Amino acid sequence: MVPGGYIGVDVFFVISGFLITSHLLREVDRTGSIKLSEFWARRIRRLLPAGLLVLVVSAAAVLFLLPEAFRQQNLIEIFLASIYVVNWNYAANAVDYLGADTTGSIAQHYWSLSVEEQFYIVWPILILAAAWFGRRVIRADARRVIVVTLLLVFTVSFVFSVFETARSQPSAYFITTTRAWEFAAGALVGLLPFVRLRQSVRVILSWGAVAAVAASALLFDSGTEFPGWIAIVPVAATAWLLYVGDIESNNSPQYLARAGWVQRLGDLSYSIYLWHWPIIVVFVALRGAQPGWKGMVVLLLVTIVLAELTKRFVEDPVRRAPGIIGRPLPTYVAMVSSIVVIAAATLIPSLVWDATQQDKREQVAAQILIEDGCFGAYAVQNGCDPDDVPTGLITPAISAKDGYTPDTSSDACRVESIEGQHLTTCEFNTGTDTMVLFGDSHAAHLIRPLVKLTDERDQTLAVHSRTGCSGFPGMEGEQTENRRLCSEWANSTLAAVASDPDVSAVVLSVRTMLTAGDRDLAISQINMLQEAGKSVYVFRTVPGMPDQWPVDFGDRAQFAPECVERRGQCDWTPGPWEDWLVAAAEEAGATVLDTWEMVCPDGVCRAVIGGTIVYFDESHLTRTFAETLTPWLRSEIRR
Repeated sequence: MVPGGYIGVDVFFVISGFLITSHLLREVDRTGSIKLSEFWARRIRRLLPAGLLVLVVSAAAVLFLLPEAFRQQNLIEIFLASIYVVNWNYAANAVDYLGADTTGSIAQHYWSLSVEEQFYIVWPILILAAAWFGRRVIRADARRVIVVTLLLVFTVSFVFSVFETARSQPSAYFITTTRAWEFAAGALVGLLPFVRLRQSVRVILSWGAVAAVAASALLFDSGTEFPGWIAIVPVAATAWLLYVGDIESNNSPQYLARAGWVQRLGDLSYSIYLWHWPIIVVFVALRGAQPGWKGMVVLLLVTIVLAELTKRFVEDPVRRAPGIIGRPLPTYVAMVSSIVVIAAATLIPSLVWDATQQDKREQVAAQILIEDGCFGAYAVQNGCDPDDVPTGLITPAISAKDGYTPDTSSDACRVESIEGQHLTTCEFNTGTDTMVLFGDSHAAHLIRPLVKLTDERDQTLAVHSRTGCSGFPGMEGEQTENRRLCSEWANSTLAAVASDPDVSAVVLSVRTMLTAGDRDLAISQINMLQEAGKSVYVFRTVPGMPDQWPVDFGDRAQFAPECVERRGQCDWTPGPWEDWLVAAAEEAGATVLDTWEMVCPDGVCRAVIGGTIVYFDESHLTRTFAETLTPWLRSEIRR
């Protein structure tokens, strides 16, 4: 896979801006206006039949082929994709589209089509309004006013894209306002005066533009802060290729694009884009593994065949439909009817599933109250067989939604998104003194048991959590902006905790497996806290799912709910692993809370303990299992 292949979307946005704006301007020049209803109807007939067909097939795949654990998420996102707003859903949930650990929704690629459709709605109105304002209000040339308007859109959107990408890259990736400048860049190309250049210069610059696009695809990766300012590279290169147009020279990249098979792939590109991702998702769901190169070749051929059939029997017949079918009103009626069908196929099963799970949620809440029972971590604490208690209350679908994030959305918490990291600050209970929970997301997943524990002890629980930040960032290697911000936050937060006389205890929990921690820094920080009179407790990182260990399950299901759905029980014996924070705690004389006693009893790690799924993803505890750790925490801290 090409690491920066996602820049293809930006290339597509520039081309769309160029083509649509050129078409709209010709209509304005010819008639003085734009027939919006006919423009939108043409776009609907061109794009929606194939787009909605793939969504219907995707919904069927979700219901009958994909793991139940992610069924509801997929169904809701298919519906949002059908009304072309799914990009805002991903932005609101800060999905890391570029991250390797992202669980792909079957409709995830529709985020770019959502942006495209929103562009088609707003853009003709913008062009029409600018032309009207120029002719009727300021009596100026309409084209000049349109150019000024597009320059304003380009500038404001580009500046906002740079700002928002620095503030929260995952959300910035999806929102329409960070992409509008790319459409404007393509639009402006069609309005620029043509400058005559020697053919040899045009050829050289065209190859330079192709090289820039290729370099972006090869050199950009999931660590690139995108779209931001760096997106100007593929955008400017694409804009240049559009500006110079066709070149007669056989040495030009434009000449290569005239090949018949290239032209045909261009005709099929929309359908290929629609089909490629659902096919990959279904393949991974059925095989439990990413396809190798042979598999990718087969999937590519299947995608092209489906795209060809879609083009021939769906796209072209609808787009060229004669008579009444080609008129705006029937087009809109057909669109609404199709969306209603998709809504019924996705939202109704989702609502039914929610209703059927409510009774189980109530029974789970009752089980959590029985601390001397064998539910969840109680099974280990009370000497039960951890593989027993098949209550049937916890299903993979429930556990996949049983993450720690609802805690951070409560009134007690405030959440900020900075540089793609979620900074969570909470305060629970009102006690005579304060216990502080500090760390990354592996601190956040311990909030629930610590809330119960501090309430029993008449303590306030203060939470300082920053995702992807170890709290003790190593100073070796490349000093990224995230690492710098992590270091500043960690140092200032721990210094404030040390100087706060109300704080009596500090609990540290970070995912040491994936963060480059500095053991010496951790020792000095722990010593600082202890010298300030604080009791310091350090959690040993939970081991997470076995994809992080050299264990062959016959598949590669990363997330616990998916693994449990495939196999019923997933257990494994982990290999040796030195936890640098535990080593630092032991050297500094802090108390170590060894979570492995509960998640890996007798040295065997399990995805299901006491009838409860341990992780809601690959390494974070479910809220249900975490809450059943309360008696163990109580005894450990008392000890």
